[in-house]
Amino acid sequence: EIVWPDRNRQAQRKSERSDQTPIQFLVLGPLTSQISGSRLRNDRQFVAARRNIKGVDPRQPVLFTTYRNEAVMASVGLLYVGAVLFINGLMLIGVIPGKSAAILNFFVGGMQVVFPTIIIAQSGNDPSIIFGAAGLYLFGFTYLYVGILQWTGISGEGLGWFSLFVAICATVIGLAQFGAVNDPVFGVVWLLWAALWLMFFLVLGLGKAGATRATGWFAIFLSFLTGTIPALLLLLGYFNSTVLAAAIVAVVGIVSFVVAWALGRRSDNAGASPTTATIAQPAQSAV
Repeated sequence: EIVWPDRNRQAQRKSERSDQTPIQFLVLGPLTSQISGSRLRNDRQFVAARRNIKGVDPRQPVLFTTYRNEAVMASVGLLYVGAVLFINGLMLIGVIPGKSAAILNFFVGGMQVVFPTIIIAQSGNDPSIIFGAAGLYLFGFTYLYVGILQWTGISGEGLGWFSLFVAICATVIGLAQFGAVNDPVFGVVWLLWAALWLMFFLVLGLGKAGATRATGWFAIFLSFLTGTIPALLLLLGYFNSTVLAAAIVAVVGIVSFVVAWALGRRSDNAGASPTTATIAQPAQSAV
């Protein structure tokens, strides 16, 4: 007698073996916050989790592997947001020239346009996924804009006013993290991004050159607080969005702003050397 193997059972065992790492999610909607930090291992557990999420239709054919792949892409993108904010901050305080920083802006800006496009294409029209991916374009277009301005020497007024638009959108997305999404840490992160992009608007859109160095220092601090550190925690599976963690991020963010403003004012009072002034001049269109 020939005993045929149970293919469904084999597939389930293979899925359980291949999905042993903790799965973390960025800002991909209501489902994200509810299962962030859990150790979902297969489609069956994932579908069961979806049934308990308000506003998410569990009948939609979007399974665990789709969310896992999108989470990894979003986390990798966040890591390089930290990198480009660090480089642009150094450009604003006059450490590196604009054209040198433009190259990374092209790389990261392109990635932040390609990744959300892939995420949306694979979303199965799930609004929670589309909502999270849509916000990533704000950063992708910003960095491409910066790269073009630095490479061509065009003035940055347009980028400044676009930064105001980004700040408004980031505020709305941040508030949504506290309510509909229930992700307090990234609620604070989005509000910090809104504050930073508002400073970009003041420097570039309104010509407040006196805030340039303070904006640069704030960008450097936030590159780690809102980009590099949470991205590494997400990729390693240690990220957990709690009210306490959100409060800590908020306090560190406020302290970072105060320190950045103090450093910016001290640099302005000390005066820039001719070499530093020459480097800082094209950096007026940096983000």
